[in-house]
Amino acid sequence: MISFSFAHLADLHLDTPFSGLASLNEVLAARLKDASLAAWDRAVQACLDHAVDFVVISGDVYDSDTASVRAQLRFRRGLERLSDAGIPALIVHGNHDPNGGRYSAIDRWPALVTIFGTREVEHVEIRRGDDLLAVVSGISFPERHVQDNLARRYHRTAHPAYHVGVLHTNVDGDAAHGVYAPCSLQDLVDSRYDYWALGHIHARRVLRTHAPAVVYPGNIQARHPNETGPKGFAVVQVQEGVEQLHWIDTDTWRFTTVTCDVADLSALAEVEEALAAQAAALGGDRPLILRGRVTGRGALHQDLQRPGAAASLLEALRDAASPDLWWDDVQVSTRPAFDRQTRLEGEDFIADLLRQADRLDAHALVQNLTTELRRHSQLSSVEALLGLDAAMLDAPDLLREAEDLALALLEGASA
Repeated sequence: MISFSFAHLADLHLDTPFSGLASLNEVLAARLKDASLAAWDRAVQACLDHAVDFVVISGDVYDSDTASVRAQLRFRRGLERLSDAGIPALIVHGNHDPNGGRYSAIDRWPALVTIFGTREVEHVEIRRGDDLLAVVSGISFPERHVQDNLARRYHRTAHPAYHVGVLHTNVDGDAAHGVYAPCSLQDLVDSRYDYWALGHIHARRVLRTHAPAVVYPGNIQARHPNETGPKGFAVVQVQEGVEQLHWIDTDTWRFTTVTCDVADLSALAEVEEALAAQAAALGGDRPLILRGRVTGRGALHQDLQRPGAAASLLEALRDAASPDLWWDDVQVSTRPAFDRQTRLEGEDFIADLLRQADRLDAHALVQNLTTELRRHSQLSSVEALLGLDAAMLDAPDLLREAEDLALALLEGASA
C-alpha cells in the first residue's frame, strides 16, 4: 500500500462571533473579529507546508446558512491555494451550514474541490499519477435537524484502497453537543472503513486509534471560554495502512482557566499574585483569554464574598496584564475555613456526617447511581446530562464536593 498523508479539518465556523465573554474593550473586540478567518489561513498554509495529498473538511464551514460574503470569499481563496498546489479538498456540510447554505458570493469552486451532496453517500477516488491512494466518501446535511443515522449509509467500495468516511455526527450521544445525525461507535466499526473523519464535537478526540481510526479534530479556533486548550486540525500520515496523527495548532486566541486555592493564603494580594503567576507560566506563542477560579476553604472567604471583591480582583489582574492576555472573568467559589479533623472528633451531627462520608466507597456509590438510572429509561436523559460515566474517574472529588455542599447548607442554617 502506498504511503500518503491527508489533513482532517472540521468546524471552521468562519467569521463566527465570540460568545460568553463577560466584557470586552474595543481594541480586543477588533482583534478577535478576524480570529476564525486567520485560523483558516493558517490551516491552509500548514497543509501546503506539509504537502498533504488531500484535505477533508467535516462540516460546519460557516456558522450559519447565511454566511457573510467576507467568510465565503476567504474560504474560497484558501481552497484556490490548495487547488493551485494540486491538493484536492473534499467537504461535507453540517447542521450549521446545511445543504451548502445560501452562499450567493460563490458561483463556482476551484477545480480540485468536491462538495458532497445531500441525497446519497458519494465516493471520490484520490490518485497520485496512476496510483489510487484512497477513496473518500461523504454526504452533507440536507437540513439542520438531521436525525437519521447517516453512518449506516456508508458502504465500502470494491476498491482495495484506503477508505476515508467524512461525516458530521454525534457519536454515542455526547450530551454537551446537539444530537445531529446520531450514530454509535459500533456503526462506524461495522462499516469497514479505515478512517472516520468526523466533525461536530469541538474538542480533539480519538475515539478509536485503528481499524478504523475514529477522530474528531475539534474546531480550528475556540469560540467561547468553555472551549479551552489548543485548537487546530490533524495531519494523518498513512503508511502500510496504519495511521499516525500529528496535531497542528491554528488558533489565534486561546481560552484557558487558571485556579487558585485559598487554603494557605492570608491576603487578597496573594490571590492576585497566584493567578498572575499561573498565567505567566502558561507562556506560549498565542494571546490568551483567561478565566480565574478562586476555590477552597480559608480565612479569605469572608473578604472574597464582599460585594465588588471579585470585580476589583479582576480589574487588578487586567491592570498588570500584557496586551496579549485578557482576563475575562474571576469566579469565586470559596468556603469558610474548616478544621475537618477537629470536627471529626466532635459528637454533633456534623461529626456524624463527616464520619459517614469517610465510610462511603465513592466509586461504588456513583456506580450504583448510574445502574439505577439505567433501569429507568425515562431517566436516560438525566444520566446523559450528568455525565455520570465520566464522573466515575473523579468519584472521590465528587463525594468531597457533595460533603462541602452539605456543610455549607448546615452552616447557613445554623447562622
